[in-house]
Amino acid sequence: MGEAEFQTMLSELKRIAGGRSPSPELPIIKDPAYYTKPPSSQKYLPQPLKLPVPDHLVPNRKDLPPYLNSRYRRACADFGAASNVIDEAYALGLGIDIKHVRCPKFQLPTFQKRVRPIGVAMITCEFLGGKNSGVGYPFFVFKRFVYQAIVGRGFLRATRTIDLYQTRLHDKPLLTQDLPVVASFGDTEESLRFWLDGEEMFSTPDTGAEVNVMSTEFAIRRGFEIQPDSVHQVRFADGSIQDVRGRVSKPVSFEEGAPPSLLLRLTDVRTALNSDPSLQNRDPTGKLSYQATASILANLYILNGLLCDIIFDQDVLTTVNAFVQHSVDFKQQPANFYPAIAQIHLLKKFEREILGLFGRASPKPNRPLTQRQKYTQQLEDADHKELARYEGEQRRINREVVEPFKR
Repeated sequence: MGEAEFQTMLSELKRIAGGRSPSPELPIIKDPAYYTKPPSSQKYLPQPLKLPVPDHLVPNRKDLPPYLNSRYRRACADFGAASNVIDEAYALGLGIDIKHVRCPKFQLPTFQKRVRPIGVAMITCEFLGGKNSGVGYPFFVFKRFVYQAIVGRGFLRATRTIDLYQTRLHDKPLLTQDLPVVASFGDTEESLRFWLDGEEMFSTPDTGAEVNVMSTEFAIRRGFEIQPDSVHQVRFADGSIQDVRGRVSKPVSFEEGAPPSLLLRLTDVRTALNSDPSLQNRDPTGKLSYQATASILANLYILNGLLCDIIFDQDVLTTVNAFVQHSVDFKQQPANFYPAIAQIHLLKKFEREILGLFGRASPKPNRPLTQRQKYTQQLEDADHKELARYEGEQRRINREVVEPFKR
């Protein structure tokens, strides 16, 4: 090869490389998929490019208008709740019979706080012209609850309201709340996979929450800078209030963690100032289109003592249509999280017993237990013992470690 030909080839390589001499350590990769997919299922390298950040109008918040004991009412569809709940005053106003029995405690999302219902009620829920309607469901009764009534995760899954029959959900009336609500209630049974800074993680989905929250420990561990914000407090399901330490704004992704081509800032302002119609990937139903990869710029409010890393609110979950578009990313609680699994199992057992309390269960003949029934009984007894041991250990830790430290 002559000198002239060599110089010509070198000039062409420099032009292709953007004016830089090619490095022998960086081979040219012809596969275009290398540039669009993460190098592993767990992580991808954050892209240095500055992404456009258009405003994206969040879908209207939804609730469920069922017939409760043949009376048309509205209830919060709360995927973050372990069971159905109704406020005592609201139930009495509907003429609902309340059984005052000793109920299991429910866990709030921070500091291992637990609250106990005052009783239970059996309520018939119906959907006009829908399937799985006209069925009696147990509702736990609280003296003061943040919503008049909620239908929880089990109800929403059993009736397929959360995914297959989303048309049952109607636009929620605009109500002025003094504080944003985080209605996560009871132990978490399902988590939602997402990506933060290119790393695969799991969150707690809560359609009853009005803001996203993040634990202080998680924010510090990740080195996030906590910014001041106008939101200073949040309200939990039992009406209790907790201070917010500040806010973190981070891009979160739900589409296999691929490098985003677009970053959407969620807004409920009807006329977005920097909106560009060419950048808004929305179909006629208002759901985000994933034909073009996008991330959500989520505002996450920092809470001390939060028992999980992140809770996503209804705005994020409905924007990405999580229960349909990302149904495969919902995972059952890992088996090693035993105390929560035990609590969930006992709660379901208690709900089955409620049916007998209200005379809804058919009488069972007095027959000897089968081998399978004996095994199930042994598991339930073990659950009771393990849960009692765990709660006793928590009380001991609080008495001997936490309380002296507070002093």
